[in-house]
This record gives sequence, structure tokens and C-alpha cells, in this order.
Amino acid sequence: MCHSFELKASASLLLRHCPGLPLAAGERIRREQIVPGDQALVVAGGSGWLARWGLVGSFLERAPRQPPLCLDTEGLAERPFYGRLLRHNRCLVPASALAVGGWRLSHRRGRLLWLAGVCDRHADAGPTCALLTVATNVTVDARIPLILHDDEAAAWLAAGWAPAAGELAELCQPAARPALHAEARCNPGRLPQLAFDFA
Repeated sequence: MCHSFELKASASLLLRHCPGLPLAAGERIRREQIVPGDQALVVAGGSGWLARWGLVGSFLERAPRQPPLCLDTEGLAERPFYGRLLRHNRCLVPASALAVGGWRLSHRRGRLLWLAGVCDRHADAGPTCALLTVATNVTVDARIPLILHDDEAAAWLAAGWAPAAGELAELCQPAARPALHAEARCNPGRLPQLAFDFA
């Protein structure tokens, strides 16, 4: 599971992909570590806002003690509440790197990662979100967030698109994911630094 992520990017880079974001052109975003319960930048419908990482369903009377941070994509479309979010409340969460297990994952070419997610708005908790996760065939011994290519990210946010189960499964194939760089997150005084590139 993704334990935290970071967002280090210029506003101009984010605005290039999402012109409706409320950012000043010269601004720089430097969020070293976004952890569960923190506010994350969420993009949908041509605009962006902050949403708490940890999904609270709008139908709940009160927020659960441990709201879901990540949702497995397998079977998600068939689950009533999550299927509705998948059809109508898809979002993207931009990140420059992920912390998964003992690894730091980033794009091999230094590009922004577009994480597929769903969001909802609760009367008390406000806007919240969760990331969708997929199995991986790499060194990382965990599921990782579904990372979309730029063209897939645009399709993910398209109002008229509702992913069928087969379409979502195809999107989640490890071979179709962007090339990532995995760097061991360890104490350099005790262990040698390891790094791997994988597709």
C-alpha cells in the first residue's frame, strides 16, 4: 500500500495539464510528505481543490476512525457505492514520488505521476479522496497506486466516460504502466543504497 507521497512541482507544470487550478504561474509546490489525513491536491472537471486523503462516504452519518486510503481496482465497479464514485466522482492526484513499503517510486524521466482516485464530499468531513491500487510485477512487495499516462489521465476525467470492468482491468495491467524508478528508502549509514528501473 502507498504510505505517503510527495508533490514537488512548478505551478506552470500543473497548469499546463490542468488550466483551471487555483495557482499563480510563478508558484512552486513543495509538499515533502503527504500522509493519511493530510490535504492533497485533487484534480477533476478542469479545476482543482484540496481533499483529505481518506475517503468518507457522503452517506455516512459520521466519519469512520480509519477511512479507506486506497481501494483495490479489482471488483470495484461492481460494488454499489464505489461503482457510483467510479462512474461519477473520478479524480486525479498529482505526485512527484510515492512511498510504498521501503521504496521511493518516481517516474524514470522525472515526470509528474497522475494517480487515479475517487472523491466524495461529506457534510462534516468535507471533500475526501482515496487512491486506486493495482498489483505490480516489480521488486516492490505491495500494491501500488494506479498511475496513468497523460492521455489516459485526460480520458479518466472525461465526463462521458464510465469505465467498464474489462476496460478498467486493461488499464491496470502492469505492462501498460509508466516506467518507474524504485529507490530503496534506507538509512545510508547502515545499508547501501539500492535503485532499480522498471517498466
